[in-house]
Amino acid sequence: MVARAALAAGVTRLVIGLGGSASTDGGAGALRALGLRLQDNLGRDLPLGGAALADLAHLDSTYLLPAPPGGVQLLVDVTAPLTGPAGAAAVYGPQKGADPADVTLLDAALRRLAELAGGDPDESGAGAAGGTAYGLAAVWGPGSCRARRRSRNWSGWRTRSPARTWCSRARGGSTRPR
Repeated sequence: MVARAALAAGVTRLVIGLGGSASTDGGAGALRALGLRLQDNLGRDLPLGGAALADLAHLDSTYLLPAPPGGVQLLVDVTAPLTGPAGAAAVYGPQKGADPADVTLLDAALRRLAELAGGDPDESGAGAAGGTAYGLAAVWGPGSCRARRRSRNWSGWRTRSPARTWCSRARGGSTRPR
């Protein structure tokens, strides 16, 4: 994962653009790449995929890499919450091939993740990239700040639509987007 390589290179702050994912796993895949273990009630690692989160019993952050000291900023392009009728599974699951039964299962699995991870699953933008915005903010960057619209010239070209911005500090405390 790029974030892991950036951390190994010693970056002091990360800006992560999220959107257009092919998953609905609440960021579980990204968090695994950063060292988080997602386990069932017997202490076994869960299989990959969003549906597996229905069996989530424990988040083991023993080997989770710390966020950089300058924090992590998450740029998202949607306002969907993590769960519910306007959430990641309901809105984006069908685009990824989920049928109605899959959507129900994925939504329940994302709710289970939220029960254990905390954070604010109802926050505008939490459902971005299949809930990756929520997972990264809740697990890897406690203290996420409120999302707000903004357009930024990050790479030398203007975006066509304003991005939603979340940012968080590695060890608590909110930071306002610049």
